[in-house]
Amino acid sequence: MTDDADRKDQEEESARRDFVNLLAVIVCLVILIAGFWLMNRLWEAKKLQDCVFSGRRNCGAAIETTR
Repeated sequence: MTDDADRKDQEEESARRDFVNLLAVIVCLVILIAGFWLMNRLWEAKKLQDCVFSGRRNCGAAIETTR
């Protein structure tokens, strides 16, 4: 009887550990995605600031090309 109880406890512990590991992976992915988005936003702001500091106009306007 104790073997069944021990095995059940081990299975529950394994399932709990799997859930915690999955949760940790999800949290890490969310942090990576948020970091990537933030770095892109900072890069865009840097490019805009460089454009303005160089004395150009219409830095935020999209450049349209027609053929």
